[in-house]
Amino acid sequence: MKPCLCILFSIWLPYIVHGQSSRLNKDKFTIAIYGDYLREDLQWSIAGNSNGQNPNVLSELKWKDLKLRGAGLDINIAILHGIYFSGSYHTATIYSGYATDTDYGEDNKKSPTYQAIVNSDKGRTYSYFAGLGYKYSIYSILNIFPYAGYSKNKQSLFLKESNIELLEGEKKLNSSYQTNWAGPLIGLAIDAPLKSWFSIQADFSIARLAYTGLADWNMIDSFAHPLSFKHKANSYQNNINLKIDFKVVLKITIFLKGEYIHAETGKGTDQLFLNDGHTLHSQFNGAERNNKGIALGVCYRPVL
Repeated sequence: MKPCLCILFSIWLPYIVHGQSSRLNKDKFTIAIYGDYLREDLQWSIAGNSNGQNPNVLSELKWKDLKLRGAGLDINIAILHGIYFSGSYHTATIYSGYATDTDYGEDNKKSPTYQAIVNSDKGRTYSYFAGLGYKYSIYSILNIFPYAGYSKNKQSLFLKESNIELLEGEKKLNSSYQTNWAGPLIGLAIDAPLKSWFSIQADFSIARLAYTGLADWNMIDSFAHPLSFKHKANSYQNNINLKIDFKVVLKITIFLKGEYIHAETGKGTDQLFLNDGHTLHSQFNGAERNNKGIALGVCYRPVL
């Protein structure tokens, strides 16, 4: 959903809803905690110069099939007349995955000059969101929650050698890449209480984010350390999640949630820092991140 459509929807919704708006389930406060399993991919590339040429793809990194275990916390607090504060925090640990590193000598990824497949079985991610929303109820059969706020996601990724023996004096691969995706987000949550003990919820959001990537490439002596190069670009992010909620006792529900995130940048800048103090510039062709996961959690509602 485009940002302008979501804003217009939230403005005009009170006029198309029959009757006065009411707060979703009349909750004053809810808190949910969950554990999840995630799979994630990230890739980026740079060109040979700042004009995107020589060649148009000089170097390409892909982190593939990263597997993570995580945990999260979501809260909603009623403030005034249906206005809610919403906040969430999530962190996860990478325990499996690999990466490919490829350099090219000609345009369109032709004539590879370097290729490597390395481990990437450690690292962390974390994300948070804080914002405000308004809750509406339509005939007590559909609850709608447009919201807006600020989101941030960070990844700490590594490139590591497999378990191989090193010669005396030989360096061990231990390079890192840190990402930061941060900016405003708008979204729409929908809750359909099909039974008194069962409901289905959907959440859709889009974000406009600033992307930064910071690298420490430990195997290249001519690069500066701990900051070898820096990427900057603008990006967008789409997030979709579906949740099934089951009430177990009066104030407690358990839920199963599936989530998909796609984030992609446009072209940007690549700054390469050398250990002699010089800085080289080239075109950052862009980054793409895909994340999918499944979560199981419990939600507590003091007031129902």
